[in-house]
Amino acid sequence: MALLDQLDEAIDSASRYVASRMTASGRFIGGCEARPLETALFLHLENVLGEDASTAPRLAAYCRRFLDEPTGVSGGIDAILSTLICRRVLGDGLSQADHAALTAGLARFDHPTHRRKRLFFNVILAELGAVAPPELVFPAAAARQPNNQLWVSVILTSLRILLAGLHDRVDAISRDEIAFIVDNQGADGGWEQHVLATIVALIALRRAGYRGPALRRGIDYVRRQLRDDGGIPFIADEDVWVTCLSGYVLAGARPSTCDLNRVARYVAGLQAENGGWAYSEGVRQTDADDTCVALAFLSRHDAVGHREAIRRAQWYLIALQNEDGGFPTFVRGAPSEAEITAKAIIAMRSSSAAAFAGRIRRAWRWLATAQREDGSFRAEWKLCATYPTLHVLSAAALFEGDAAAERVRSRTLEFLRRWRRPDGGWGLRESGGELHLLSTAYALAGLAMDRDGLDRIEFSRSLALLLEMQGSDGGFHGSGDSLGPRPFVYDVPLLASVYSLLALSYSRAALLRHIQRSVDERDRATPQRAWRMVGGL
Repeated sequence: MALLDQLDEAIDSASRYVASRMTASGRFIGGCEARPLETALFLHLENVLGEDASTAPRLAAYCRRFLDEPTGVSGGIDAILSTLICRRVLGDGLSQADHAALTAGLARFDHPTHRRKRLFFNVILAELGAVAPPELVFPAAAARQPNNQLWVSVILTSLRILLAGLHDRVDAISRDEIAFIVDNQGADGGWEQHVLATIVALIALRRAGYRGPALRRGIDYVRRQLRDDGGIPFIADEDVWVTCLSGYVLAGARPSTCDLNRVARYVAGLQAENGGWAYSEGVRQTDADDTCVALAFLSRHDAVGHREAIRRAQWYLIALQNEDGGFPTFVRGAPSEAEITAKAIIAMRSSSAAAFAGRIRRAWRWLATAQREDGSFRAEWKLCATYPTLHVLSAAALFEGDAAAERVRSRTLEFLRRWRRPDGGWGLRESGGELHLLSTAYALAGLAMDRDGLDRIEFSRSLALLLEMQGSDGGFHGSGDSLGPRPFVYDVPLLASVYSLLALSYSRAALLRHIQRSVDERDRATPQRAWRMVGGL
C-alpha cells in the first residue's frame, strides 16, 4: 500500500477513535489515570481518620504494585518522592540511603517554583513522619498572594496549618485560614477539580481539629475519583482543554467525523466572564493555555458565528501578555513560558492577524531570548522537550519571511534533527533512552508544519514509525508526559491519540508538499531533456 493511502486510512481510524470519546453534550472524555502520590496521601488520610476502611485495602494494593513495578513516574525527584511516600504510608521507615537520595533529588530540582515545591515536599514528608518538620517561617498572608492560582493558595494555606500542627502551635492557626479553605470548597466537595489540593486541604483540616461538613464532603469527593486500578488521580479531569484540542485537531483532520457545531457550542458555553476558559467544568481559575486552544478552535470552526466569544477571548489574552512580550499561563507578572507564548501567537494570528501585529512581534522577540543555546526551550507543562518545539514551529509556519520568527525557527529545526533517533523517532532525552510515542508525535507534527523540516526519506521513515504505533482500535496508547505539580507526571490517555492524529494530519500535508516538489522538479527538467534530444538530431 502506498504511504499516502496508508496515511489516509490511519487518519480515518484515529479520527473515529477520538470522536468516539465525545458525549452528547459535545464534551470529550479524556480521562486521568491514578498515580502513587495522591493514592498514598489519601491512604494516609483514611488511616488517620479510621472511619471507613472500605477503600483503604484498594489504595494500599495500588501502592504495593507501584513499589513492585514503578510506572507512571518520570524518574528523578518524581520517582524518589513517590517511592518514599508509598513506603512510608505502608509502614516502612526510611534508611540513611533513602534520606541521601531525597537530599540529592531535591538539590537537583531546578524550577522557578522550587522554593514552594520544596516546602510542599518537606511538609508532606513531615506529616508522614519521615522527616522533621521545617520551621514555621511564612505568615498567613504569604500563602494567599493575589497572583496565586486558587488551588495554590489552598495548598499553601494547608501547608501552613500542617506546619503549625506539627510544631504543636495550633494557636498559630487562625479562624480565617480555616474559613478560607472551607469557603472555597466546590459544591461537589472538591477544590477546583484538583484532587491533590483537595487531599492536602482535608489532611490540614483534620490536623487543625476541624470536624465540620466540609471534611465529609471532601472525603466523599475523593472516593468518587477512585479509579478501577484502586488508585487516585492528580485531577478529576481536564476535559475542557481536551475538548478544545480535540475539536481543533478534528476540524483540521476529518471535520465530518463528529458534530463540531455541538463541540463549539459546548466550548463557547463554558467561557468565563473574564473571557477565558478553565481546564475543567466547575473550575474558576482561567488560564492562557485553555483560552488559546479554545480561541484557535472557534476561529477555525466558525469565526463569524462565535465572533463575540472570540473577541472576549482576545481581550483576555492580550491582558495577560507580560512586559517582556511573553505570555504566562495563569496571571500577568508570572514568568513567561515558551509553549504558552507560541500558542498565544497562533491564537492571535488565527483570529486576527492585523490587530495584534505589534504584540506578536514582541512575543517573537521574547521567544528568541528564551531559546536555549541548543535550540530547545524549557518544557513547562510537559515532560517531553519536543512539546514546546511543536508550538513554536506551528507558529513560525504562519510567519514565513519574518526575521525574528525565522531565527527561532531555524534553531528549533536544528534541535529536533539532532535529537532524532536512528529509527526515526524521538525519546524523552537527547542522550537516548526508549522511543516515546508523544515525544515522537510532537516532533513529527512540528517538523511537518515546516517547509524544510525533514527530507522525504527521513520524513517517510519517521511517519512510518508513528504509523506502526497505532493500535488496532485506531487509537494511540503510550505513557503520559503531562506535569502537575511539576515535576510529577500524570497521564490523560486520550492525548496520545489526539496529538498523534495531529501529527498524521500535518504529515499528510507535508507528504503532499514533498510529492508536489518532486513533480515540479521533474517538470523543470523535462524541457532540458527535450532540448538535448532536438540538439542531438
